[in-house]
Parts: sequence; C-alpha cells; structure tokens
Amino acid sequence: MNANNSGQEERVLEVFYYGVEFHRPPNPPRSERRKELQRIKNEFGFNIIRLYPGWAYYQPAPENCDLTELHEILDICDEIGLSAFPGLQIEEAPYWAGKMLPHALYVNARGEPYTLRSRCASQYGGWPGLCYDNEDARELAEHYMRQFVTELKDHPSVMGFDLWNEVHFTPVVGNSLWFNPDDCLYCFCQATVRKFQAWLEQKYGTIDALNGAWVRRYTCWEEIIPPQIHATYPDWLDYLNFIRKDVTELTAWRAGIVRELAPNKLLLLHACSMPPVDPGALFGTNSRDVAKHVDVWGGSLFPLWFSMCSVSTFAAKLDILRSDADGIPFWAAELQGGPGQVTGLKRGPMVEPKHIRLWNWLAIAAGAKGIVYWQYRAEMAGLEAGGAGLVRRSGETTPRAEEAAKTFEIIQKHEKLIETYTPKPEVAILYDQDNAILTFAMDADERVSLESHRGYYEAIWRLDTLADFVMPHDIPSLQHKVLIVPWHPIECRQSFAAIDAFARKGGVVIVENALGLIDPNGIINSTIPSGSLAESWGIEEEEGLYVNNSDEPTGATGFLPGFSVSYLGAYRMPTEGIYNGAYIEFNSPIPARVRARTFVTPLGLSGSAEPVAVCEGHIVGGRVRIGAGTVYYFGTNIGQSIYYGDIEAIKLIFAIIDPLLSPRVRGERLRPRLIEDDREALLVVVNESRERVEETIKVPRRYERARNVYSADESSIRKGLIALSLGPVDTAVFHLSK
Repeated sequence: MNANNSGQEERVLEVFYYGVEFHRPPNPPRSERRKELQRIKNEFGFNIIRLYPGWAYYQPAPENCDLTELHEILDICDEIGLSAFPGLQIEEAPYWAGKMLPHALYVNARGEPYTLRSRCASQYGGWPGLCYDNEDARELAEHYMRQFVTELKDHPSVMGFDLWNEVHFTPVVGNSLWFNPDDCLYCFCQATVRKFQAWLEQKYGTIDALNGAWVRRYTCWEEIIPPQIHATYPDWLDYLNFIRKDVTELTAWRAGIVRELAPNKLLLLHACSMPPVDPGALFGTNSRDVAKHVDVWGGSLFPLWFSMCSVSTFAAKLDILRSDADGIPFWAAELQGGPGQVTGLKRGPMVEPKHIRLWNWLAIAAGAKGIVYWQYRAEMAGLEAGGAGLVRRSGETTPRAEEAAKTFEIIQKHEKLIETYTPKPEVAILYDQDNAILTFAMDADERVSLESHRGYYEAIWRLDTLADFVMPHDIPSLQHKVLIVPWHPIECRQSFAAIDAFARKGGVVIVENALGLIDPNGIINSTIPSGSLAESWGIEEEEGLYVNNSDEPTGATGFLPGFSVSYLGAYRMPTEGIYNGAYIEFNSPIPARVRARTFVTPLGLSGSAEPVAVCEGHIVGGRVRIGAGTVYYFGTNIGQSIYYGDIEAIKLIFAIIDPLLSPRVRGERLRPRLIEDDREALLVVVNESRERVEETIKVPRRYERARNVYSADESSIRKGLIALSLGPVDTAVFHLSK
C-alpha cells in the first residue's frame, strides 16, 4: 500500500467488490430506484454501486445545492446493506459558474473558449467544466466538493468517494463528429499558460538555459506559449509533461479534501486510457503518479464498444492496470455491461454471457479485486441512450445480467483464494511515457508505439504468462527473466544503463530500432543506440529506411486525416522493393522470414556482436552476449510485425523467450491461466477463436481433481493432463484440488 493509504488495506481486501454504476441523472427514473436497488442487492447479489452525480445537475444555482436525490439513494442502500461510491464529478460545472468565471473556461489552440454544453455522457450539460488552473474556479469547485462530502460521508453505505471519473485532461477526449486537430489541444487560457511558464522557469532556471534546450531566442518567459501546431519536439515534450504533473496535482487536491473531511473513507480513481496499448500523449495522465493518491485504482474496459478489442489487448490492459496500481488493489472500475453506442445511430456488437464470463475471469487472473459494470440499466438520454446496460432500458433482466450474477456467486465461493492470489509475471515490458509524447509530436499519431506494444504482448499472451509494464525507474529492481523494450525513440541514459545492467546480471533484453533516437531535449542523437550502449553492445545503427506498412506496394497518403493527397505533394513511397513489403531473413535463434515494419535500419556490428538477420544485403539484426545475459537488437519494429499477424515474427519471439519461462499451465490454441495458492487453484481456460477447440492442458501434477465451477461436472486429471473442449469465444473455469 502507498503511505497515504495506511490503515485502509484490511477493509479493501476483506471481500471481493462486485456491482454496477447505478445513477446518472435521469437514469434510472426516480420512482423506480428503490425497486432497482433491491434487485441489485437481492436478485443479482451484488454488493456495491457507483454513482455519477454531476455538479451541474445538483447545484443549478449558486444558492441551491440540493443533494436530495443522492440522499434518497443512499438511504435505501443504508437500509438494504448495499455499499456505494459517490463521485466528485466536477467536470460538469453549472452554467452559472461559466457565466460567473468566463476567464476560467477551457481555451483551445485557436484561442476559442469551450463554453459549457451537453455531450454524449453529460446530457444535463456543464461539460467540460472549468479549467482548475484558475484559483477562483478551484475555490468554487472546492466549496461544492466540501458540501458534497460533508453531507454524504455519514451514510453507513458510503464506502468511499470516486475522485474523478476517468481521470484525464478533460477536454481532450473527442466529443464531436466534426472536430479538428485544434479541438484536441488544451488549455490556452491565461492561467494555464502562466502556470506553464512558471513551471518552465522552475525547471530551467534561466531563459538562456531554456533557449539552449529548445534552440530558441526568447527574451522572457512571457513570450512562451504551449505548442499549437505540428512543430518541434522540445516544447511538446515539456508541455505534455507539464500537463501530466498538473493532472497529478489536481488529483492530490481532490484527494486532500476528502481525506480531511472523511479520513475513514476509501478513495477510488480510474483511467479511461491504458497506455502503452492505448493512446496516452494528450490524455495528460501519469497513471502511476495519480494512483499514489488513492486506495483503489481502476480502469474503464469496453472491449466491444467502438470496435472489437482483441482478447490479448484486453488482457494487456488488465496487466497495465495492475502494474500502475503499484501495490494497491485494482478494479475493473467500468466494465462494459451492454452494447455501446458510438454515434447515437451506430452501436457496437451485443454483449453476450460468454463475454461477461471471459472478461470477469481474465480480470481475476490478472489480479483484480473488484468489478463494477458500466452500467446497471441502459442509458436513457443523450447519444448513449439505449446502450451500456447490464439490464435493458425497461429494467428487464438480460442473459448477460444473469451470467454476471452467477459468476459473482462463484467468485464468492472462492473469495479467499481470489483475494490472496498475487500474479507473478516473468516478463517485463518497458514503457517510458515520454515515448508517447515524442511519437505523437513526430506524427500526430501514436500508432507505431501502440502497435509495437500490442504486438509484443500478443506473443506473451500466447506463451501463457502475464507481463508487468514497468517504468524506467523500476528497471534496477526487476526480478524478471525477460525485459522487452518496444519502440523507444526517447533517450533516457539512466534507464539505458539499467537495461545494460539487467542483461549483464543474466536477463534477456529485446530492443528494436531507434533506441534513444532523440535526446530528452528533443534533439536527434549522433549515435544510436544513444549513450554508452553502442560501445557496450557493439551495435550501432546506420541510416534507417522508412518502409511502407500498407499491404499495397505503392501509393500516396496525406500527412493528416482530412488533407488531400495533393497536400505538399503528398508522400509517395519509392518503388524499390526494400521500401515496399521488405522481408528480413533471420538465421538465429531460428530461421524466420519476417515482414519489416516502419523502418529497415542497417546495423554496424563490432566486438562480440553477431549478425542474426539480413535484408537485401544489409545486416538488420544483431545479438550480443554481455555478462551473464543476452541482448537482441532488431533493425525494424518486430512488435508491429506481430501486431499485423506475422506468424514468423511470433515464432521468433517464442524462440528467444520461451526457454526462459516456467508457466504453471500451458496451452496451444487454448489460453489457460492459474489462480493458485499452496492448497488449491482455479484453472481459467479461454478459447479466443471463432471455432470449437479440443485440447489437452498440462497442469501441475499435485492436482488430482478438477470440477467445473459452473456445471459442477468432474473432469479427470491423468498424469497432469486435462482434456477440454471449448466452443467459440468460450471460457471454462475449474476448481483444482489434491
């Protein structure tokens, strides 16, 4: 637990928390709330609800802060024994607040104030609230939060408070079908600009020092504004790091208010985006830092909302949440309960019972200690109307709701095992948040980084092991066997030295091209990999060739969505073969032919470094044994190759890391996970394919009995093997015992 959370651990861990988001005005209708809360508690057996009370709805006038509806809900929860987490939702500010403090409205990159309004998830208006870099706006919001916490804290049902719904730099998330890039760049109000200037002065000390880092000729701090266009790297790196620190400070401010007024209540916080497999540059959230201020960390998980999220990417997000929680409990704080509305007309696929079962057990296998669905009853108003509900808009029970109730009943039967279970990953994936910023600044897109991380995780997923997503400062203390360093163009000499030390102590390191391409000030390095790595490893990059990632051999593309191909003459790929569909031939650790992605970068090797791959006469893969370990250096983006379905690339990664791993269970096409203590285990087996799979799974020999926790059928274990047959996108769970 974090230092701020002392005294809370026992209460957090005494039960598994399972429930729904219940109330976002006007849903459900006021006259039906008692009946629905009783159903949640008695019919479904859930033990917790979240409440989404927007400030704009509950304080329509300065002198009228009326929380009566919340008291009504909590009175019922008090009566029936249902726990609740009310939310401090100040991202929907009252309209009178916008009129009172027009200077505190968010301002976009075109200098336009973002007036308060309704949106898909805030049909009663007030979004995106006020910019709390303005002290008077902060004072106004704090007055409301203090009244909110003071009025509600004494309800026995109030287990804690939800500090910030999907913590992020608020206006960034797109809420318009017609947005321009400038609509995603915030905030340019005077308070934020001044605060940024002061932050720069504290960081650099003198304007001359900043000029040296940014290659500018400013004469005073007041001349500096945040970047507004696709420009240079130093200002993007500094500004978006400033926003992250600003969001962390705003989180601490909210947490401080609640801890002062309700020190015995728990604090919950959850993210909407899970970098590095989700975009992270503009969201402004350092999840590891903000999680330090709360007792429970979580995330929003909607695998079938906008598009089909692969099962491996869903699993990756769970591993990311556990890693970012950094020792405190993590929850699936918003798990998709029903079909998602995309535009009001378009909607995602139907959520079926098999999805509920799969998502639940993968979350538990990753170490989750709570699950809350978004939401209980299908939304009534706004663009999300008709979507997301675990039950239908009429309140009618659905098969997915019945599945959720059945699964929670099973979870409760095995609660002690689940609560004491702690995953022990053998693979670490490095994630430096500056890479997201730099990749965005390079291309107005983070795709190269996202696809690299997703691809490597796909390989790990198929090897039936979990992964820890680690930050640079974590590397010296790693006990893992493998460290994967996906797309990492930002230089961090301290972490690069730690990577080298990790290998020398016996670890295996996998890196790909452009390692340390750009220094922390946004200036390109003359030697890559940067720092002392080129000399230490005997590997140095030559000039990289940008290759066509498309399956089309040639073509022209615009620089940004919305621009025609004539923009600046467009970018036309050369017709030579190496630029279009180039393949790399590996000779070690196995023969493999892998499609190059993004770059083909020739490598110069010296010392003990040996070539392992070539492409059209160029050495593009090297291996060096240093100390007791090994470094593999790829002159392309192998993670992307896997992401695009390159089976040979997966086999290559398998050959490197599989001999080092010791998973407790292993499958071929089925993906097993083991939730285990020293007496018993739950075996979770997932079939992610769209066809029936029959397979034999190897389990530890100490187990002699296997009972299906849903059907109670017994399966035989013979010589450590259990035969299974799973239907398409199906999940089976067995209780294993001696």
